[in-house]
Amino acid sequence: MQELDKQEKIPNPIHSAALYEILQMASFNPSVDALEFLFEIIDYYLEETPRVLLDIHIYLDQANYKALRRATHTLSSTSATVGAVNLAKLCTELEIMMVNEEFIGAAEQIYQIEAEYQQVEIALQNERKKYLN
Repeated sequence: MQELDKQEKIPNPIHSAALYEILQMASFNPSVDALEFLFEIIDYYLEETPRVLLDIHIYLDQANYKALRRATHTLSSTSATVGAVNLAKLCTELEIMMVNEEFIGAAEQIYQIEAEYQQVEIALQNERKKYLN
């Protein structure tokens, strides 16, 4: 039996290799500051994702499942780009639920997406700090 004060180690919600790939791609263009470009990608993601999550809630409340599916698809794609693979997977699962008209579990899936995003947000901020050192 585990002690109550011991916690399971939670894997990093960000695959750092994805961020490194962005940095490497940007470095091929001599007119671009690769690190600045990477930070812009991270910052844009962190600014836009809360808006997309809000839209997802609004679309669910309005029973606008087509718009919900599109917003979820967008979040899945952008999350995968920054290496948030588990978040992307959760979004894809919600998108599939919308395609299959499985609306009953949507609110719970959105809750899981939001919980995962909180971890992704912290991890991206930490990754950003690593590049500054």
